[in-house]
Amino acid sequence: MSVDLGPSSMKVLAAGSVRPGPAAELSFTPPGDEPLQVVSVLIRVDLDGYVFYFANLTEVQVDRLTRLVRRLTAL
Repeated sequence: MSVDLGPSSMKVLAAGSVRPGPAAELSFTPPGDEPLQVVSVLIRVDLDGYVFYFANLTEVQVDRLTRLVRRLTAL
């Protein structure tokens, strides 16, 4: 579950333990949209979740994420 989302990063609640390190692929389905897969790097572990930075986003992924963040912040 995402607890915070931006066009270049996401904080998630995750089951299990995760450590900062090499890239991982995150896969999630935004509300009312198609699934999205992004290569990410775990950059921080907080008490309320894990922060991933999106790496090597395509122009299409940036556009989708930007539109999603705008839509969610307008609510």
